[in-house]
Amino acid sequence: MTGASIAGPALAYWLVRYGFEVSLVERAPTIRTGGYAIDIRGSAIDAVNRMGILPAARAAHVATRQVTFVDSKGRNSVA
Repeated sequence: MTGASIAGPALAYWLVRYGFEVSLVERAPTIRTGGYAIDIRGSAIDAVNRMGILPAARAAHVATRQVTFVDSKGRNSVA
């Protein structure tokens, strides 16, 4: 499967758990050091809890104070 964003690894986790052989393919040359916060609430809490990663997700909590949008050249853009 392709796409190692959020849904890709989550789907891979469940497929492996049910006996499938899975390969994740990502075209980025390295893991990004930055990113964006993931909103885990509602049914997502149940999903990450069933995956056994809820404690780790809670430990990695980041309080977002500011969001900046940039264009493909890294310049601030207006949303």
